[in-house]
Amino acid sequence: MRIAAITRDRPPHTKHTAEVVNANTVVSISFFAAFCPVSSRRFPAIGFERHSDEAKNKGNDFVAWNSLISSFASIGNASGAKNAFDAMPGWTIVSWNALLDAYARKGQQLRRMESLLDAMPEWNVVSWTIMLKAFTKEGQIDSAVAVFDSMQERSLISWTIFLQAYAARSGHLAQARNVFERMPQHDAVSCNVMLVAFAQAADPASAKRVFDSMRQWTDVSWISLLAAFARNGNLEGAKNTFDTSPFRNLLLSTAMLQAFAQSGHIDQAQAFFESMPEWDLVAWNTLLTAFAQAGDLYSALPVFRKMPVKDIVSWTSLLRACSRDPAAASIVFHSMPQRDIVAWTSILEIYSQAGELGAARSTFDRMPELDTICWTAMIFACSRSSAGEQALELYALMQMEGWNPNGVTCLNVLAACAHLGLVDRCQGFLGSMILDHGLSPGIEHISCAIDLLGRMGRLEQAEELLRAMPFSPDAAAIRALLSSSRTHRDVDRARRRARSSCSSLATIPLLSNAML
Repeated sequence: MRIAAITRDRPPHTKHTAEVVNANTVVSISFFAAFCPVSSRRFPAIGFERHSDEAKNKGNDFVAWNSLISSFASIGNASGAKNAFDAMPGWTIVSWNALLDAYARKGQQLRRMESLLDAMPEWNVVSWTIMLKAFTKEGQIDSAVAVFDSMQERSLISWTIFLQAYAARSGHLAQARNVFERMPQHDAVSCNVMLVAFAQAADPASAKRVFDSMRQWTDVSWISLLAAFARNGNLEGAKNTFDTSPFRNLLLSTAMLQAFAQSGHIDQAQAFFESMPEWDLVAWNTLLTAFAQAGDLYSALPVFRKMPVKDIVSWTSLLRACSRDPAAASIVFHSMPQRDIVAWTSILEIYSQAGELGAARSTFDRMPELDTICWTAMIFACSRSSAGEQALELYALMQMEGWNPNGVTCLNVLAACAHLGLVDRCQGFLGSMILDHGLSPGIEHISCAIDLLGRMGRLEQAEELLRAMPFSPDAAAIRALLSSSRTHRDVDRARRRARSSCSSLATIPLLSNAML
């Protein structure tokens, strides 16, 4: 979308056949609905025809007409909203904004919104806010920033939507915090947006500060604070939050159940689940997932059988519980009533972990869609099965298909290079991670390269890479160099490195072996 088209100055316009009505009343209801669950915004299909007839009978009753457009917008029926708009005898700013909002709610309608904006005789803060919401929804953060910076007037809703644009995106917590601190005022909605962001970042200290600053809390506030403690590994903090909360609903109880599961306290999770007064599908799936993550098929299967209703998450959790039994996983996979990319990737990873390269490749070739995780799992399967050449061929094909690697992909490619003894290619790939993909090599990547250099007798290069690491080398990297020094009988190098790494007890036996 052409940002210049919506950030230019708009001259006042009076080409209206209708008298302008209060925009705030209708649109505030519309934007309040944007922050509510979809289930609470459903309108029955029946009665729309009657509503339309009533609007037409009203003639120039623009409140009735605008209400009809907003009703269509609230259920994502942009074409219905447009038909109602076209049938009106004239339009107010509320009418234009209601249609604009209908396109925004439907999604992927930015071109139509641009055309509508060009046709609008005037804009107000609501118009700008709708565009801000549309760009945020489409993930076009730069366009959202351009719109927000061009707004001469901003409402609390505008600020909150802009805050959400950053808070909902991974890696943008600092920007979200900056926007939050700049806001002239806060309400429960904006505070909850930040609480959710801090919970996702496992930052309970920041979450608690926002929580304590709130004048009133909702169940979302308590759940987010609890989740922040849980993700940080502070189970005690999560329990205190649960015990202190005035809410005792299913949502908060499920959050506490998930906290037990995330901390690895499976027995406590099961006991807490059994103490809950009621369960929904999410609660059942949370307990099932806890057993699945532990690879405990024996405990997961009875839970699965007791579930009154199952969805694809339930089936995929049971599949993951079979992580140590590829045969059982195959039975579950082929019994699934439906499969998504998560289920396909799960069975692929199970075969890969089990070293069943043939089954993994067969699954990979039959997958209806692929993503970076799928490619990574298949490359791992090849690397694990000592099929390094296949791993490198897959990686080349992955790039040709336009998929970018992640850190795990790169580690598997380096492992393949190490298995094949491709020193130069390994070193080149480390550079490619930074220059071509914007990825910073971690300690696992560098340790893999050190191991390869050492095994190939390039001890000087291996030690130089160890010294150049931007972080303290771990025991694995030191062991790799010392082990290589022992293999190539370079006792002086082993003694020097062990001396500088004396804090690692793991180097003592390796040093002894190197000096034999």
